[in-house]
Amino acid sequence: MKKILLILIFLTAFDSFAQIANFSHALKIEHTYGDESYAVEEIVFKNVKGKVYGTISNPDTNALLSSTTLLSNSDVEILNAFLELAKNYKKDCSEEFTSSYVQYYVIEVDGEKIVVRKFCDWGGYTFFDIKENIFKKYLSELENKKNELNVQFSKLLTGKWDENLQIDKLPIDSIALLKKVLKVKNKAKGYLEFKSNGKAIIHRGKKKVHYEYKIDKLSSKEYLWLFGENKKGAKEFIYSHRYQIISIGETEIKLVRS
Repeated sequence: MKKILLILIFLTAFDSFAQIANFSHALKIEHTYGDESYAVEEIVFKNVKGKVYGTISNPDTNALLSSTTLLSNSDVEILNAFLELAKNYKKDCSEEFTSSYVQYYVIEVDGEKIVVRKFCDWGGYTFFDIKENIFKKYLSELENKKNELNVQFSKLLTGKWDENLQIDKLPIDSIALLKKVLKVKNKAKGYLEFKSNGKAIIHRGKKKVHYEYKIDKLSSKEYLWLFGENKKGAKEFIYSHRYQIISIGETEIKLVRS
């Protein structure tokens, strides 16, 4: 019995030791990336009495499903390895390559700021490696939640909608009012049509512009994405659009460009 107790005490002590992170209070990793347009993502980690919790703070999908995750020993080891590289790259690094593509890191650890603006060799510890490894379960569950959200909205959206303003040309800060119709009275004016398979069509007279649509929820706000279907060899490039949903019902939708 005493032997078993000693083994348990040893394992508990080892487990506590293995989870020690190389920061005392907080670690924030901000990653900016892109070429013609930039995206910014951010993860925050907090050390609470020796236990490390991580949250994806940008994009903020916590209203849909909380991302707060208790890190395992191996997760903490990943963070420690990343921090060691970041501190080494604080002054400089040998770039793997140069490109117009942007890949910036701004790291805040216990009040100290580290900025890395070069294409350093992060090995298997890039921002996306960290995100995928630590939040793998959450990201899978989040995808399921997003699918459920889109199924729910698809039931409302499927059909033909009359526009007070053409949403593909909607000015910033203008509100688009869409009203559901059984029959389009003025086809020359145009209308928006949502299909049940996640497809959308903007009708402009005889012209049809095809999109895929998605609903997303960020920081408690709901958004409608229209992704242009750009097929190989197409004569015209179809731009994507994002709108914040102000209100939505069975017969009326209000949108603003976001």
